[in-house]
Amino acid sequence: MMAKTYQTKSGAVIVFNDEMQLHGFEEGVQSINKILKKHGLQISATFLEDYESEDVCDVAHYIIIEKTGKE
Repeated sequence: MMAKTYQTKSGAVIVFNDEMQLHGFEEGVQSINKILKKHGLQISATFLEDYESEDVCDVAHYIIIEKTGKE
């Protein structure tokens, strides 16, 4: 299954039901942040420990794009 995303007012929640997808996502965020750095931006991904779903295997991150102030 692919990751599911849910839009919020200030960001998005991305939900994975597979640890391999989650690991790839975490590595991808690091790579994307290297590219965004020259634009003064970064992706901030926060693991949601209290995320609840019907699938016990689901894990979620809260995602926002924020300014770093460094260009």
